[in-house]
Amino acid sequence: MAYEEIWRRLAVAEKEVVLLESVGDSDKTFLGRIGMWFQGIGTTEGKVHAIRAELKNGEWETVFVFGDGKRVPLCSGTEGWRTGDVVQVGNRWWTVRHCQL
Repeated sequence: MAYEEIWRRLAVAEKEVVLLESVGDSDKTFLGRIGMWFQGIGTTEGKVHAIRAELKNGEWETVFVFGDGKRVPLCSGTEGWRTGDVVQVGNRWWTVRHCQL
């Protein structure tokens, strides 16, 4: 399968931004949510996994998956998070690198 990047502007009405980095040195994964858009990418045992989702009618709708999308959890519950916190999402721990709610 050939890789192709397609860039386009996306409207972001909300100012909510959350960026997470997995805790630990192995199987590094990053999660990002900006408004109604979510994207995560990471590795597990040398394999790359990615997911992109859009919030529609209060539910996350998957737009794109590469690898095993279940290895990249959605970060939907962000209430009370602050930059620098360590939080649990799915079965992993994450450092909150940026949080603007």
